[in-house]
Amino acid sequence: MKVGDWVFFRTRNWPSDVRVIKSESSGETADVTGEGLYSGRGRIVGIAGSNYTVREEKSDRLVEVGPHPEDRISPLAFEYATLTIGHLRAFLEQHKEAPDDIPVTIPLPLSFFSDLDDMPPDHPEYKAVSECQSVDACGIGFVGVTEDGEVTDEYIPVEDREGQDWDFTLEIIPNAEQCFNALREREDE
Repeated sequence: MKVGDWVFFRTRNWPSDVRVIKSESSGETADVTGEGLYSGRGRIVGIAGSNYTVREEKSDRLVEVGPHPEDRISPLAFEYATLTIGHLRAFLEQHKEAPDDIPVTIPLPLSFFSDLDDMPPDHPEYKAVSECQSVDACGIGFVGVTEDGEVTDEYIPVEDREGQDWDFTLEIIPNAEQCFNALREREDE
């Protein structure tokens, strides 16, 4: 990690201006400031050896993370990787005891964190989905395309491609009516 990276952290180094009050169901309260690890999110502004200085996301407070062995710091960024048929096969193999009648749904994004919060465009969650609605998947199929624009809706084994290069994707098709309704309801708000 380097200066400028967005991170999640946990540290024993509680900021001096933070107070945490725990409320019991009995109505009693207790000051638990300094107990356990202080956690938050922010951007690395300094590194000295194994110590990090992080500017908290909302408060702009500086927090020292390290060198205590229980302190943790990890990237806030999320690596998006394209799902492949191999991933689907592995998932289905792992869950082969699941019954066949479990519905497949697709989360339809309705809003993003950047819509709700004043965050800088380089923030890892700027484009992350903050609200979605699941819609039914109602179809699945292959789509194959050549450089010449030839299209197929079936997978063609390598030996049957007659020297043509094909790019294939597997498309999961959402229920269009549910998508329409979810997005139109959102527009009406």
